[in-house]
Amino acid sequence: MVAGTAFAAKRTLDPNPANDATLLGKRLDPNRYDGAGGCVRRDPKGMKNLIGWMKRNTKKNTVYGTIRCDGGVHGTGRALDWMLDARKKAQKRRATTVINTWLAKDKRGRPNALARRMGIQLIIYNCRWWQAGDRGWSTYSACGGGKKKADPTQGHIDHIHVELTKPASKLRTSFWQANLQGGGGSGGGGVSPKAKRSSAQAPEPGPAILSREG
Repeated sequence: MVAGTAFAAKRTLDPNPANDATLLGKRLDPNRYDGAGGCVRRDPKGMKNLIGWMKRNTKKNTVYGTIRCDGGVHGTGRALDWMLDARKKAQKRRATTVINTWLAKDKRGRPNALARRMGIQLIIYNCRWWQAGDRGWSTYSACGGGKKKADPTQGHIDHIHVELTKPASKLRTSFWQANLQGGGGSGGGGVSPKAKRSSAQAPEPGPAILSREG
């Protein structure tokens, strides 16, 4: 496991939404991992809001994929492949800025604050992966032979893979409830993310079917 919570140099969005006054006084959402099951036809509300948030905060990028009925989390509509290529400097900078923002400490010193508030359970990018509850990054299994030998899609070098928990997909985590970007809902809950670690390490056949806008 790679130590630390930031993915690269600590460039983050300014301001970090985790430091919004409506959130700082609230308890962080619990770490959890919700596995796969079934296949949906439409993106859930939480995924639609995450896509909107990504559009605003990665600026020029509007190429992404969500649902893929392959037995994985993509089939639930809770997984997003966002095309930002780590081999291209500008795209990598936008990707790492967003990832660092998710995993940064808030003003109260709580790590991974925005990821927990948004209900992000898994991130894979540039041959590394992070799961809710982890202290740092691990090498992704598809890149065991190193980045130079890894397939850019299987190794998630050409895109970010990010997953939402079930509550987040229903807008039931604190970020979406605070309506900071048009989200809403109520509820929550949590389970240990550790039981699903092995499934997170398996290479994906992705990315999902892509959408292009703009």
